[in-house]
Amino acid sequence: MKTIFMILSGCFLYCTAYLEFNSGLDKKSPKPTPQKTVFKTVLQDSAVNTTNVTQNALKTDNKSKFEAYIERFTKVALIEQDKFGIPASITLAQGIIESAAGQSKMAVKDNNHFGIKCHNRCIGCRCANYADDDIYDMFRIFETAWESYREHSKILLNDRYKSCFKSKDYKHWAKELQRCGYATSKRYEKNLISIIETYKLYKLDK
Repeated sequence: MKTIFMILSGCFLYCTAYLEFNSGLDKKSPKPTPQKTVFKTVLQDSAVNTTNVTQNALKTDNKSKFEAYIERFTKVALIEQDKFGIPASITLAQGIIESAAGQSKMAVKDNNHFGIKCHNRCIGCRCANYADDDIYDMFRIFETAWESYREHSKILLNDRYKSCFKSKDYKHWAKELQRCGYATSKRYEKNLISIIETYKLYKLDK
């Protein structure tokens, strides 16, 4: 009898557990929040923060960026002025435009502050390719920014820019640089003059 009782008890317990298990399957449990949704939320939050930073940066006047560039390279521009007769205001304004105030990839990576290209006469030069006027254009790589400034002065000594040296006036230089084709922008003259007058760079000229 004891054995039969134990067997019946075991069957009862088994059936009870089975019924509880099946009834549990029918109950709808709340669905967990998908991990993907959480991930998207994190991305959206990050995007908002990044956008705010970007908007603040866009609201910041370029003045501080330009002034920092001018402060950094004024001495170099004055040296080039004394040695070659190129107005310091023109050198600095060109540097700001051509290098985006020292923040362009070409300036940061290759120390090229004036968009100086490689030419056939460039012997032993290192060059890099950027999408400028032509996909095959090659631009000089300099060891230092100062080397870029010196090469800029040498380029302006070419006969092509001879007319620039007929006056020390920055407006004359801006006009002649555009006329001689230093840059392709039709507003190059106006942009140079605007920078020079905004930051009173003409005070550096002799």
